[in-house]
Amino acid sequence: VRAFFAPFAVSSSNSSKRKVKTNQGKAAGGFGKKEDTVPVSHTRDESPTTQQLINFLLQWKSEGLGGDEAGTEIGYDANGFRGLYATKSFKKGDIICKIPSDCALALADPSVVAETEMSVADGAVNYLQWYAMNPQAKEMWSPYIDTLPTREANFDPTPDFYSDEEIAQLEFPMIAKQALERKEQLAEVSQKTNIPFDELQFATWLVSSRSFSIKITVDDS
Repeated sequence: VRAFFAPFAVSSSNSSKRKVKTNQGKAAGGFGKKEDTVPVSHTRDESPTTQQLINFLLQWKSEGLGGDEAGTEIGYDANGFRGLYATKSFKKGDIICKIPSDCALALADPSVVAETEMSVADGAVNYLQWYAMNPQAKEMWSPYIDTLPTREANFDPTPDFYSDEEIAQLEFPMIAKQALERKEQLAEVSQKTNIPFDELQFATWLVSSRSFSIKITVDDS
């Protein structure tokens, strides 16, 4: 089953930002000091949509999110990209936060046995039909859906959106091959479902960057 997660993944925002926090230690440097490869400072995201999302997740018994004592918060790095940041120290093996699987948007029906493996484009079709185009479901899941990027904002095109000429100039043959195959697959699914190609293409990008497979055993009885 493919599920749709990632409230904190990769997007930017024009929301107001306030105090900049840092997780940089105060230990002295010196010869052979290891450089950090992760951002050491961030600005807390206090936008209404993010606060609404946190409240929604807490209603579903999520842990480690929201509040000064939670230990994590959503924020932005110096480049304006959003992520989940620690606000206190964690030991190796500690659980930073918990989000129940019930908060995930299912992109496949585990009770339906598919003859072929589900593609990411199929997941995009299900996302559009089950959530984005379903008024009742869209309203229910709006705290999460409203935080997703749109084609007009917070969107960095991947090779899926390149022209055939641009794809041909990529230096990695495997990536070029996959990008062309994805475009062919999208064209086929678009024609079969009557979903406009551009709309399906963007939904596929959302799904491919924010979903993963969960194995669920279904009782035949």
